[in-house]
Formats: sequence, C-alpha cells, structure tokens
Amino acid sequence: MQSLLSDLRRDGPNATIDPFIYLKETITEEGICYTFNMPSQETIFRKGALHKKFNYIEDWFEFNWSGNHTPTIPIHSSGAGISTGLMLYLRQSLSDTDYMCTGFSQGYKLMLHDSKEYPQVSKRNIRIPLGHEINIALKPQMIETSKSAAAYDWKKRQCFFDYERHLRFFQHYTQDNCELECLTNMTLAICNCLPACKSTHYDLEITQSSLDIEKFMKANSVPVDNNDEKYAFTTLEIYFKESHFITSKRTELYGFVDLLANCGGLLGLFMGVSFLSLIEICYFLTIRPFSIRRKRQPRKLLSNGNDVNSSLLAVVSKKD
Repeated sequence: MQSLLSDLRRDGPNATIDPFIYLKETITEEGICYTFNMPSQETIFRKGALHKKFNYIEDWFEFNWSGNHTPTIPIHSSGAGISTGLMLYLRQSLSDTDYMCTGFSQGYKLMLHDSKEYPQVSKRNIRIPLGHEINIALKPQMIETSKSAAAYDWKKRQCFFDYERHLRFFQHYTQDNCELECLTNMTLAICNCLPACKSTHYDLEITQSSLDIEKFMKANSVPVDNNDEKYAFTTLEIYFKESHFITSKRTELYGFVDLLANCGGLLGLFMGVSFLSLIEICYFLTIRPFSIRRKRQPRKLLSNGNDVNSSLLAVVSKKD
C-alpha cells in the first residue's frame, strides 16, 4: 500500500516540517515501512551482519533551521499532552487499494517499540483505519534491575543484562532481538530468550472518531479539488499521557545483610538472644576460665609460704 505523508507536526501546531526528514524507510518482513526516532543501522546491528547491497535503515539526522545536520537521537518530547506529541496527516488514494495483498481490512499498521529493537510488524501492530482520527496516549512501563542482582544466576533472576548475552547480529540485547536472531538461526526452541534486565514497554489508550474531510473543507470555505481521484484522509496523534511515570525495579529478595538481620531478630524474639549475648557466651567459655585460674594461683602460693613460716616458728620456740 502506497500512501502520501502530507504533513508532520511536532512541538506545537505551528511547527510544520518536511516529514521525510524524520520518517525514514526501513526494510521489514512486510515490506518497506517508515520509522520515526530510530537510530541508524550501524548502532543497532554489528559490523558485517547485513548485506552491503541493501540499506535496511536510512540515516536519521535532525534538521535544524540553520541548515546543518546534527545527529541528535532520539528526539525528546517537551512534555505531556497532544500539543507536544507527534501528529501525522496521511492521505491514501482509494484507487490504490489492493484487497489481494492486505485482505478485507484496509488502512495502516503502527508499531511502537524500543529504539534498540528492530521492528517486527507482523509480530504485533496497531491497525489504523482509513478516514478516521486516531489519538494514542502512551504510558511507559520501564523495568530496571539492581546491580546486586547480577551476582545471581540468570535462571533465578529470569533476565539478562546487556553484557551477559552476546548476540551475533545485534549490538544490544532485548528479548525481541534475541527471538528474531534465533528465528534466523532456526534455533528458536533452544535459545532461552528471556526479557532484558532493563526494558521499556508502553501501555496504550486509543480513541478514534470518523473524519469527513470534504465536509470539513466545505464548512471552512476551503476549495475542494473535484478531479476523479478520490482520497481517504487519516490523522494520527501520538503523545505521552503523563509527564512522569513510575519505574519498576527488579532486585534481590534476601541478601546477606538481610539474612543476618532476620536471623538475629528471630533469635532475639524467641530466645532473648542478641549479638552481645553471643559475645558474652564466647567470653565465658574461652577467656573467663583462664582469668579465674590466674587469679587463684598467687593466693595458693601465699598460703603455702605462711605454713612454712609457722612451722619454723614452732621449731625454734621448742628448742629454747
């Protein structure tokens, strides 16, 4: 399906720019798609992993008004709400629809994914019908893992750090990249593609309404082109629902310090034993007997000396 991207708006209704500066062609399993806010193929794939005859992802640069191309990836939103989101105006020729290729449903397919992941449109997508106005509110779901959990085996924590799992084709590990590589290697059943220890997903809230562009143009006294070519117009708005979101963190349930504290607390609760009590027990079993023995030894010698002197005095007095 061929479509004409007529307009792209970002950061306010007055910021209108050429869409092909920001939307780049990307080769997927379903053909050529357009991607937004995605790094170059040199950043995603390893060197020598792709065919040199094809350009899988076009080079993506932000264009500033001074005429210079500066690589600023990704573009960050200035806030939450529709006015700071991404708006696309899509126009589709009705004579260009093909029911043999796409089936009974006509429209567009949209996929939201992490910038480190290569898009797989056939795996999951959002259907955008023709002649509608679509609003999509995003709410990120980010999961992180503490550094202390790295000491545990990946089978226990059920995730991989980026440096733990080396992928042949991709530079960064994600579950989708791992599954795509395993499917390429035909070893999907033995790859154990677990989620990454740091990942980002999006919860979506989608609303839509019918869009009659001809009646809108007539109501606003806009001249309508009466040629034989008929088009279906679609508007798409993507924005963040809230300016802040809560991050989930995967960490160890019991560490060595927690185990020591819990054992000490249980002993103190049920037996009245504390750490000082254990030190006192060790003291009375080791040091205390030697100290008592040392104190008793001089007294015994002194008592023996008194007995000798008494006997000498008795002998001397008897001789006199």
